[in-house]
Amino acid sequence: MVEYKKALKALPKWLAYAVLPCIIGTLVSVGGLMIFMKGMMAGIAGPIAGIIVVIIGVLIIMLGMVAAIFKVLPEEVMAE
Repeated sequence: MVEYKKALKALPKWLAYAVLPCIIGTLVSVGGLMIFMKGMMAGIAGPIAGIIVVIIGVLIIMLGMVAAIFKVLPEEVMAE
């Protein structure tokens, strides 16, 4: 069992690795929402493209956070 103190010490490092994918994924998602809103007036292709871009942004966020966990977990928490 990992000590709570050790896990809390690894938290800032995880946050540092997870911030960049969150920022990039948020920007991509906002861009997708803008495409979606503009596309509502243009026809069917705009909203579909917007939804796809939003999904890509959310995937960037999720995969970035999981990658940060896999980066920090073995190095900081599990290493004894």
